[in-house]
Amino acid sequence: MSGASGMIYGIRLLEVLSEVEDCETHVVISNGAKLSI
Repeated sequence: MSGASGMIYGIRLLEVLSEVEDCETHVVISNGAKLSI
């Protein structure tokens, strides 16, 4: 995911995946992405 609009999709994807049993997720966020959030 990249860009400010990609962040919306990424966050929603993590929300959906958090409901899936046996699905482990990891996130790496750059300093620039932290500013976009």
